[in-house]
Amino acid sequence: RREADRARLIAAVPLFAPLDDDERARLAGAARVRLLEAGATVVSADEPGGSMFIVAAGVLEVLIAEASNDGAPRRVAVLGPGDVFGEMSMLTGAPRSASVRALSPATLCEIEHPAFAPLLAARPVLAEALSRVVAEHQRRDAARREQEAGASTSPAPSRGLAEQIAERIRRFFAGG
Repeated sequence: RREADRARLIAAVPLFAPLDDDERARLAGAARVRLLEAGATVVSADEPGGSMFIVAAGVLEVLIAEASNDGAPRRVAVLGPGDVFGEMSMLTGAPRSASVRALSPATLCEIEHPAFAPLLAARPVLAEALSRVVAEHQRRDAARREQEAGASTSPAPSRGLAEQIAERIRRFFAGG
């Protein structure tokens, strides 16, 4: 819960690898710790989002509603310490793509859009570096979903996706 603990947690997240030590320390100072009870919903699909989360402790599940199952949610991932979620919402303002619920008591580190804005304003090139990390994360998630569904197609290259994400990041942090 201390700032030093948040800084260590942030330093271990691949998304933040493009940041220098001072930038990660500033994020740690602005990050908020959230304590959850088992069963608590952290975020819900389709709601507006402007923050991301790093799991410090506990186990959470990621749920996506399926039209083929009358909208009943299906677990698509289980998250544990060191995992992140919500980065697209924090970086682009996109609505939440899934719901996330605590399966056990959990401790999360939340980083909100306003905490990240000064970093991108000072170093706009971060948008490209961050977009590559997010695009790769999305590519891996898509490949995992295809594998679970029994699809044999390989995921599309993430380069074009990274460029699209970078543009969305720049627009969101520019205020529109």
